[in-house]
Amino acid sequence: MTKIKVSTSAAKEFDCDKMTVTFTVAVHYNDSTTAAEVGKEQTEKLLAALEEKVSIKPEDIVFERENVGSSYYRENNGCSYTKKLEFSAKADMALVSNLADLAKELKYVGYNVDFSLSDRKAKEDEVLAAATENSRKKAEIIAKGLGLKIIGIGKVSFGGEMICLCEQARPMALSAQPQGRSALVSLPKEKVESSVDITWLAE
Repeated sequence: MTKIKVSTSAAKEFDCDKMTVTFTVAVHYNDSTTAAEVGKEQTEKLLAALEEKVSIKPEDIVFERENVGSSYYRENNGCSYTKKLEFSAKADMALVSNLADLAKELKYVGYNVDFSLSDRKAKEDEVLAAATENSRKKAEIIAKGLGLKIIGIGKVSFGGEMICLCEQARPMALSAQPQGRSALVSLPKEKVESSVDITWLAE
């Protein structure tokens, strides 16, 4: 019985199909009472706009604890109010565009969009299966050249954990007052890679 060791890898690009949007309400005033009042007012306006214009309801949003404290802003001591709101949705460039328009209409609001893959494990398994198939084909070619046939597998080891590399910058930061629309007009892609070492048995 002959052993044939083959090391192979595979990679595949997937469209990022999930996005997490984080809005930050940040208000600066001379006193904490005014900062908190204005901050809460702007938060309520943001919530109303999200529901009215992009159908994101308050129950779909995760709220972080608001923070009111001293700050140093524009060369004057003062107080700041900050609160973050986050929601996840199917990646949709039209929605991103609408969020950009919405943010421009509101004061004291910034936001960030982070693209990612849903069901990552299934995509990693798909790439691993492709790497394994590549290994089998190469082993069969080698075995045929030796006048042998592959009859089984002796050992399998992985070259490392799955590595995910984003093809475009992630997270994607978008300004609350953007100078025109974002240059990103299509969904970012993420490359999933896998490597495997297989010792094939031939005779």
